[in-house]
Amino acid sequence: MTPAIVADWCGPAEFVTEESGFKVPVTNPDQMASDIADILSRLDQDRETILTMGYSVRKWIMDSYNESQFIGAMNRIYASAIS
Repeated sequence: MTPAIVADWCGPAEFVTEESGFKVPVTNPDQMASDIADILSRLDQDRETILTMGYSVRKWIMDSYNESQFIGAMNRIYASAIS
């Protein structure tokens, strides 16, 4: 797993935390490209951060998206629908 780099806007930005990736402010294409290049440059200089964040992403996905979580969510939806 590697850290995510996403636009700080809707969907993916809701799932990325400071421990799992980077949110790039939505400005203009040139500024966003520059921000992404800066992030990539920092990561290239600090490979340990890639590993640390990668492990954080993996743990978060395993904790958040597993069979137990799915069954719990479905039970809550079902209980809400029948009440």
